Parts: sequence; C-alpha cells; structure tokens
Amino acid sequence: MINPKHHLGPSTSGQVKTGEAGQVKAAEGGQVIVEYVLLLVVAVAMATIIVTQVVQRNPDSPGFLIKKWGEIQKTIGDDDPGKK
Repeated sequence: MINPKHHLGPSTSGQVKTGEAGQVKAAEGGQVIVEYVLLLVVAVAMATIIVTQVVQRNPDSPGFLIKKWGEIQKTIGDDDPGKK
C-alpha cells in the first residue's frame, strides 16, 4: 500500500514556522511586510487612476462626475420659475 504522505511528498504550505516563544521567524515576518507594502502600492495606484478619471477637469474630456454635475447645473439653470 502507498503511504499518502510519502507519495505526495512533504508539504509545508500553509504552515507557519515559529521560533522560540511562538514568534514568526524574521524572514517570514519580512515577507509579510513586503507583501503589505506591495498591496498598498497597488491600491494607491488604482485609487489614483480612478479618482483622476472621475474628477478630471479637462474641457475636452471631463471626468464623468464633473460632466454629470455640469448637466445638473444646466438643468437647474434652464428651469423657468414662471412655468408650472
């Protein structure tokens, strides 16, 4: 009979190696920091792109929020208070 552990080989994925007093080893702690910083950079870059597309004030190609706000202002300005 085949031993499943021997057949699949040793697996360390998903296991956290700990040193004395249950602390995560320095190399893995550093990896967590690097991953966090990379995720933070990606999130900030995406937020910057989204915000610039939403509120872009270029007259030729305004952001959709600026364009919609201009349409709302025009609709309010075109309202005739004497009409019912």
